[in-house]
Amino acid sequence: MSEPRSSSPDLHLADVAVPVAVRAPFTYLIPEELRGIVQVGHRVLVPLGRRRTHGFVVRVHADAAPERLRPLGGPPSPPEPVFDAHLLELTRWISDYYLAPWGEVLEAAAPRGRAPREKKKKTGDPEAGIDGESEVLERRTTTPLDPPPALEPEQSEVFERLRMSLDEHRFSVHLLRGVPGSGKTEIYLALADLVLREGGTVLLLEPEIGLATQILSRVRRRFGDRVGLYHSMTGVAERRRTWERARSGDLKIIVGARSAVFVPLRDLRLVVVDEEQEPAYKQEESPRYHGRDTAIMRARLAGATVVLGTATPSLEAWWNVRAGKFTGHILTRRYASREPARVSVVDLRNDPGMARDSRSIPLFSGLLIQKIRARLQAGEQSILFLNRRGHSTVVQCSDCGEMFRCNRCEVVLTYHRTTSDLRCHHCGLVIPKPESCPACKSELLHYGGTGTQKLEEKLAALFPQARLLRLDADTTRRRGSHAAHIDAIERRDVDILFGTQMLAKGFDFPSVTLVGVLLADREMGLPEMRASERAFQILTQVAGRAGRGSVRGEVVLQTLLPEHYVIHSAAAGDFEAFAAAEIVHRQTLGYPPFSRMVHLLFDGPVEQTVERRAEDAAEALTGPARREDVVILGPAPMFLSRLKGRYRWHLSMKGASSEALHRLARHAIERIPPLGTRGVRLHVDVDPIHTL
Repeated sequence: MSEPRSSSPDLHLADVAVPVAVRAPFTYLIPEELRGIVQVGHRVLVPLGRRRTHGFVVRVHADAAPERLRPLGGPPSPPEPVFDAHLLELTRWISDYYLAPWGEVLEAAAPRGRAPREKKKKTGDPEAGIDGESEVLERRTTTPLDPPPALEPEQSEVFERLRMSLDEHRFSVHLLRGVPGSGKTEIYLALADLVLREGGTVLLLEPEIGLATQILSRVRRRFGDRVGLYHSMTGVAERRRTWERARSGDLKIIVGARSAVFVPLRDLRLVVVDEEQEPAYKQEESPRYHGRDTAIMRARLAGATVVLGTATPSLEAWWNVRAGKFTGHILTRRYASREPARVSVVDLRNDPGMARDSRSIPLFSGLLIQKIRARLQAGEQSILFLNRRGHSTVVQCSDCGEMFRCNRCEVVLTYHRTTSDLRCHHCGLVIPKPESCPACKSELLHYGGTGTQKLEEKLAALFPQARLLRLDADTTRRRGSHAAHIDAIERRDVDILFGTQMLAKGFDFPSVTLVGVLLADREMGLPEMRASERAFQILTQVAGRAGRGSVRGEVVLQTLLPEHYVIHSAAAGDFEAFAAAEIVHRQTLGYPPFSRMVHLLFDGPVEQTVERRAEDAAEALTGPARREDVVILGPAPMFLSRLKGRYRWHLSMKGASSEALHRLARHAIERIPPLGTRGVRLHVDVDPIHTL
């Protein structure tokens, strides 16, 4: 990668991108003593209004400029440029494509950039949830280097096709689809070995910190101390140390979550995006870039090969293969000729445990209980999946029907028995367990719905001798807890592992022979275009945890919708069948991949003002949208119409042309700047993943 050139003493002006909502860089005077020192890519202190802040130099020049320019606030810190020309070009693309201020992008990309806040959301864990894992993994990855295992024939065929792409030294994108347990990771490592022997470097992205830290041990056993871990929740000093080692050429492979896409690797030859379909790759706050698509752009700039790995591709990636933009490769067999798990679909409507009034859904079918007992007797492990944490998902007065809701969000509170309180999983509100109804003062309170804490109670009652382990956001908060849980499972100190989608992907435990999905259709009820796609992906991923050792696995899918194509396809492990059915709905409605989308979210403290601003924006965009052949959906209240004390309205724009959508979005930004008027803020999301 090219390095920024030293500036001439004659170049006395610096354009600085500052991490504020203003999109254009500010021009400052370079003091005489710093001329020839300040370079493009440097981090500098600058005056901004009445305060001082830092920014990044994006241009050094001697063009005409207004008089009375303010000077830079001091020498660069650190003394060497943070960004080279390659990364500046990448961040500029992010700024232009995702309509985010360049300074915000640079701040998020830099090793001193702010860490994204942990999101409390229903689908997908963000790249911020497990602190301290890297230190634990350091202690677990000091074993000698492992010899590479021999690839099986199907793996070898895929490897050879990908090797040919690497040999061409040009940009290309490959979608590697393999059934769970087919050995995709071994292909990644074989390709990385080839790249390192030829002097290149490798970027390996995982959607979540937990997956990145888990695969780190495997990569380090293969490549030793040439491997670095990078993610947003490690300390500033550790991020900077990894950044500098990569820039110096000391590190040859970077394993990390979304933010690792910015690490300055030299001679980047291979970019792997594992689990490419995961929504956690999309940043949910500004700059709202997609880690997968940004990785593809970085590879394009570097002339590198991209491998997108998955068992359940996003429909966009799958469609790009069909359109000839990506090259597709398929692994159809499990590694070591292991048989696929046997899948049983249980219709809960006909289960003897189903209450006749249809208000009570059985948590365990008779078949699932029977199979768990058989696993316990055989000394094997089971995984149970329930994608709701807490104890009871709703607390309601039995007399007047009043529900306990968050006073800042339009959601019901979840009861957590371990802490004896009610919690909002969106804003973090916590209130003590109520003694009576606030509306009618009745003490008859019903605790309904089931979360992982209640599941733990029921498991303890059904299987009192079993060793249980709950894995969800509540049990992995403490430093190092995630890695400690993995250790306990690997030591076989656990008989039944249960929890949320945190356990649905990435784990490879040979002793797990049974997977039970308690409510398989729960994810399909969300009012989003990707709800069915996400449900299929999660079900396929969690089912893939069974039978990864010598014993054939079994999967039990409990559902109220056994005829649904998502259930049928997931039970058969048939992505093609699912995609064929789902693509019809997308095409009928004109949703991606048959269009591009931009989502505009308006929020503020007064609902009427937010509604009015959203309607004004829709009215202003209607004429231009018609001329650009763009469809406007909305405005309307969000599904979560109030969040963290702010009312939320939104509208979406969809069309075939990204350029047209960008023009319209910029028009909206000009009418409602990000800082807003009357407290209304506008959030622009290009290629949205969630619209809840």
